Amino acid sequence: MERGYKDVGIVLRGINWGEADRLLTLYTSRRGRVRLVARGVRRLRSRKAGSLEVFSEVKIVVVQGRNLGIVTEVEMLNNHNGWRGDLVKVAVAYYLCELIDRLLPEEQSNGKV
Repeated sequence: MERGYKDVGIVLRGINWGEADRLLTLYTSRRGRVRLVARGVRRLRSRKAGSLEVFSEVKIVVVQGRNLGIVTEVEMLNNHNGWRGDLVKVAVAYYLCELIDRLLPEEQSNGKV
């Protein structure tokens, strides 16, 4: 089992967890749907907070923890600001994110290498 990995994905969901952490669900290019924890992302001085918003396309570096992967580095590729002001587009994006989150199994490769 590998200790860590790099991947590109889209943030589907974020749930506040604990005092300063956030539990994330991402759809990645190599691993499919994954659940990760971003430690300290809810603190005021967190550099990762802006990059881990829902719908953001990010490049991540993950280290395997006991149960969940831990996000160690994040680079924003696209935050889709162009359509965030349009209510219809945001509603469709939330709907698609929820469909992907509920229908796809966790940690199943989608065939890309």
